[in-house]
Amino acid sequence: MSMCCNCRKEMVLAFDRVAAETMSDGRQLPCGLKFVLNAALEPARNITPAHEFFHLYQYGYAVFKQKWYLEGMARWMENSFKAPEKNTRRLSPLPHCDSNFTRGYNAANYWASFAQAHFADVAIPAAAQRFRYSDGSPVLIAQEVKGGAVLAPFFNQLAQGSAAQSRQLNQANIRWSEAQQRSPQFNEAICQALAAVVAEKK
Repeated sequence: MSMCCNCRKEMVLAFDRVAAETMSDGRQLPCGLKFVLNAALEPARNITPAHEFFHLYQYGYAVFKQKWYLEGMARWMENSFKAPEKNTRRLSPLPHCDSNFTRGYNAANYWASFAQAHFADVAIPAAAQRFRYSDGSPVLIAQEVKGGAVLAPFFNQLAQGSAAQSRQLNQANIRWSEAQQRSPQFNEAICQALAAVVAEKK
């Protein structure tokens, strides 16, 4: 299954199924997640590639594909690639996790708010700040990810939750159907992972 933005023109495709791949130089990759970018796309002027690329991290750690998690979190992560005035804003007070289940992309504010309320900012390494597109413009605009210290522990918790659900279903992580991955019954598992990373800090 692929996630596709601007599908009509097939500009960006991010695939969630593990697959072998042969690269253009002949190298064989036995196991990986595939990302296809239209060569005609100008990523310096279009945030879609960055958004779709982040989905690969989400797919790599867990089977869950609830829209408020997938799209809301990826929209928040766009902040690193956008001018500050276009960034997702922090909400105060922080809403309850379960209030976001129907919000899709608009849950970005929740992810930004949760991260900044509980976790430290993470500086973007100098080497990454030197990344440039082919036209010479910088790939990353921000110098830090606000609340970025949430990412590693959250994804680790989500991976554990994903594995636990797979054991209960007696089904391998890579064998979940699309309907299972998107089932609302797993919304709470995502909220539990967020609560767990906050509890670990105490």
